[in-house]
Amino acid sequence: MTTYRERVTPPLWVFLLTLLLVPTSLIVFMPIDLILGWVCAIVLVIGACAALWLASPTIRVEGGHLQAGRARIPLTELGAAEAFDKVGGRRLLGVEFDAAAYHSTAPWALRMVRVEVTDAEDPTTSWVLSSRKPDQLVAVLRETATV
Repeated sequence: MTTYRERVTPPLWVFLLTLLLVPTSLIVFMPIDLILGWVCAIVLVIGACAALWLASPTIRVEGGHLQAGRARIPLTELGAAEAFDKVGGRRLLGVEFDAAAYHSTAPWALRMVRVEVTDAEDPTTSWVLSSRKPDQLVAVLRETATV
């Protein structure tokens, strides 16, 4: 049973930016063949959108584990969770950057959640995750920690 699931996809304007590949492709291929230019443009836009979708990190809380991307950690090894707004997210990725933390962040989602790792044998100090709904994720982590 999934308690929480979120895919941190780019906003719509990022996908719309991929449409700039259309005139670029047409300019490059127009001297050769206009149809080839349109085919390449369509393939490039679809490929860019698919790459953005596949590169979007996924966060799950299920089965007693927190999973972000391919990394997974039992909830029993986690401590306090804290939500950060965009300003706090920039601070986490800037002056308060922790190189020993596990980061699953996206440049288009600056609201973050930091979760402390309490396992003494784990060299990772915390998990820093981009989230569109950081308050909801923190609430789920706190709720599952008390169960």
